[in-house]
Amino acid sequence: MRARTMHLLVAVTMFGCATDAHRPKLEAPLSLYDVRGGNPVCTNTYCSITVTVKSGCSIAVTPFTLGIDDKVEDAVIHWAISADSVGNAAFTNQGINPKDNGAWMREFRNGTPVGNPPKEFTWVDKNKLAGSSSPRPYGYNVDVIQNGAPCPRYDPTIINGY
Repeated sequence: MRARTMHLLVAVTMFGCATDAHRPKLEAPLSLYDVRGGNPVCTNTYCSITVTVKSGCSIAVTPFTLGIDDKVEDAVIHWAISADSVGNAAFTNQGINPKDNGAWMREFRNGTPVGNPPKEFTWVDKNKLAGSSSPRPYGYNVDVIQNGAPCPRYDPTIINGY
């Protein structure tokens, strides 16, 4: 029994190391993205957005507008509260949510807060809408708290089919 537990522990550890080695850093520099029309464009299946909460609940999202290349399908979009944030900042449980729920839900799925309190949030972007035009902009809301108090909502954009 002990040998099986050790083998399982080794396998899990090796798998975790292998997957983390291929995962981009949470705060990917914008230089890793293409730039089109002045907007960064994610060209792979992992896209990173950084949310910084400054003093007085001021919010900055980098990039504010993110394009998703039209060739990318099922991109994991990952938002993370920056380590540079002031105070105890976290997402609410609905931290990243659509402005237009109907349109958003046709292309996005599995909105998930990560952590308790959530310091990260992910959505899977199908980036595939049959019969629609490109590019397709989607406004979304960023809802965070700072030191337990809600901050004013912030509203950046994702552009699919860019």
